[in-house]
Amino acid sequence: MKKVIFGAVVSAFFGISKYAVAGDQQVNCRTQAVTSAVYSGNASCYAGGQYISRYVHNSASSTAFVSQVVNGRTVSCSASVPFSHNETANVRKCDYTPQARVKLDAQFNSDSTRARVVIRNLSTDRDGQISKVEYWVDNVYQGTLSGSYKYLSWRDTFPSFSTRVKIRVTDNDGYTDISSTYIPVKAKDAPCWGDHEDPASC
Repeated sequence: MKKVIFGAVVSAFFGISKYAVAGDQQVNCRTQAVTSAVYSGNASCYAGGQYISRYVHNSASSTAFVSQVVNGRTVSCSASVPFSHNETANVRKCDYTPQARVKLDAQFNSDSTRARVVIRNLSTDRDGQISKVEYWVDNVYQGTLSGSYKYLSWRDTFPSFSTRVKIRVTDNDGYTDISSTYIPVKAKDAPCWGDHEDPASC
């Protein structure tokens, strides 16, 4: 199931933003045989002027921490654990779809008479990489996004306007995910609206 999360924040350039996330679903799950090394035996190392040791039983790590009291003080060191055998187990493995994440910022000019929407692509893929990002603005296909953000044209804030953006991301395995959000833009939503004598103090 896809999730959409909206939240309003102040941008660094007198603005507001909307944010949406989705995706990151398990697909193509299967059982695979995985072979792992098992280490077991006496692990010893040199510390405090002598060799110290301890017995390690069936560990997945080839090293172990050894600590012992020698002449009234505790000494320690890292020791190698002997290889014992290989074990094979069936494990469940899944691929993951990419996670389409798009954030929209509304950036205003100094007197809030104009604003522009910034598309920020924050999509990720936990088991690979994003290979293509396509986007739509107000249901019109725009092509692909080549970077992490895209500035749309400046528009008058009187009357107010809204912009809807959809992105479709494709990962290196060919899986896709889609996410969309919109942002309403009104002059009164700008930080310091009605008092722009010193915008830097907002």
